[in-house]
Amino acid sequence: MNSKRALPIAAGVAVIVVVCICLLAGLLVLSQVLGGPERAIVGRWEHIEGADTIEFFRDGTLVSQGAMGLTTTGDYEFVDDAHIRLQVSGLWSIAGSQVLEVDVSGTRLVLVDSYGNTYEYRRVD
Repeated sequence: MNSKRALPIAAGVAVIVVVCICLLAGLLVLSQVLGGPERAIVGRWEHIEGADTIEFFRDGTLVSQGAMGLTTTGDYEFVDDAHIRLQVSGLWSIAGSQVLEVDVSGTRLVLVDSYGNTYEYRRVD
């Protein structure tokens, strides 16, 4: 009789383990998707109308490469889910930090400056 009871208990434990693994995997996927723009922006982006690229790193730094080979480095931080503050070094640092509207969705990044100029990028990594 004991061996007959052990089989359903073992099957029940196996089901619980599988359910737990599925839940953990689901939470991992959700954390990636729902991580907000702070996580979604990390990576390399190319301007849709040219060869300009910008790469955002997890540590809050960025590197921008212009079409003429000019490389700019700087820092970024999210003010809120819809705005990002960029502080670049070098020649462009004269303008100081800039707060731009930001929309990151999938493979598309849109930045809008305070003058209404829109810059659209696509993910390249």
